[in-house]
Amino acid sequence: MATIAELMRARNHIAVWEQENGREATPDDIMVILYNQKVEEERAKREARKRRKQKQPKKKEYLTKRDREYIIVMAACSQGLQNIIDEWQEHDQHPFLLRCLRTANTWIYKAMDWMCKDMPERELIGLLRDSAYYEVGIIEYSVRRRKAG
Repeated sequence: MATIAELMRARNHIAVWEQENGREATPDDIMVILYNQKVEEERAKREARKRRKQKQPKKKEYLTKRDREYIIVMAACSQGLQNIIDEWQEHDQHPFLLRCLRTANTWIYKAMDWMCKDMPERELIGLLRDSAYYEVGIIEYSVRRRKAG
């Protein structure tokens, strides 16, 4: 049986199939669609792996303005997740949910570390200093300079 996550990822494929065939997809049809989508994703992953092996990107010792903003947003998300984790631990929330949030937080940290791995220390300190001047609106997905005062 297909999981909810698999069905959500394949909903566009299922809708296209239903339009093409003029009827609602049966469970057997859905399993075929999911299998074809899985094969297609694996093929795309293999091709992406080949492309990554072929070209070695040169190391950058700086971050673009967009990347700096992304790191600031990721740091804000990480702090937001940590606040939720702390709150839920006090109220005995289900351990599975806490584990999922901790994992998400860990992966955000890993992404930030990977983005900053080749940067010199002075650049990292500048990033931290600059981030103090920004206010992050996570709902809006934007980074704005904090108003003085």
